[in-house]
Amino acid sequence: MSGNGEQDDDGEKYRIELAPGLSDAQRAEAERIFAALRRTRRERHQRADEAAATGEPAPTLPLCPTLLISAEPCLLPLVDGQDCPHREPGPVPDAVRDLVVRLRREVAEARQVASRLGSLVRDLRGGRGIESALKRKEPWWLVPGEPEAPPT
Repeated sequence: MSGNGEQDDDGEKYRIELAPGLSDAQRAEAERIFAALRRTRRERHQRADEAAATGEPAPTLPLCPTLLISAEPCLLPLVDGQDCPHREPGPVPDAVRDLVVRLRREVAEARQVASRLGSLVRDLRGGRGIESALKRKEPWWLVPGEPEAPPT
């Protein structure tokens, strides 16, 4: 890390040590993520101070939602007014991103329908009705009281 005063002394202040055996690309990616966190430190502290003054919990720092080629969201912290550099392996093409968004919506809709149908089967056949209809254990997302799937 570069050692430019308080903002760049994470290695000393927080004892950031990268695991031995990382490739140059992995090491560069880790350095880039820590640099993004350092750039947002002042903003995070400012948000926390403002929230403490009002007595409300601090809002979360916005994270980049861009879908990467690896099918993961980027999740680097967003700095006001700056574009996200994105983690490796980089963002997916727009057509793939749109397809994934559409498929996630369809899965969420299918789960809603299945959940409602599951409730009907439970009412008609009792607690084990879904398992007997499926001939297997009930999926976690059909179990009453389970948290909903993540928003898409």
